[in-house]
Amino acid sequence: MFLVVVLIVISIFFPPAWFAVIAYVLYLVLTKTKRRDKVLMRAVRELINAGEEQAILKHVYYSAAKSFAADHGASMSPYKNDSEDDCLIFDININGKSYNVCVQRWMKDETMLTVKTEADARDRFANLVGPDLAAILKQ
Repeated sequence: MFLVVVLIVISIFFPPAWFAVIAYVLYLVLTKTKRRDKVLMRAVRELINAGEEQAILKHVYYSAAKSFAADHGASMSPYKNDSEDDCLIFDININGKSYNVCVQRWMKDETMLTVKTEADARDRFANLVGPDLAAILKQ
């Protein structure tokens, strides 16, 4: 945003700079999804490489993470601001390995990102609900 303000101030004194303002705003609008995906995939890969499961992403608004999760197959509520959408889980394949990813609303519109291997997530679920119920749900 700072760059847009600077370009607008420059364009007051140098009118052809409006072309740069318009071009930059178009760039921001047209590459919004690609830039969002790049930031979130980098965060997922960093968690995997570090061997960690969770991170608080202070630089990512939850609305961006929510649309990322929706694009990757998370089941969403049909209502716009439903509290069911505060924790969205989806599966993603990175380097041939399946991961279970959870994006969760955190304080001040921050995002908590949790990444687990699919097998680890399945084992934790089985421990949580018990082996009998997990076997029934698996069918």
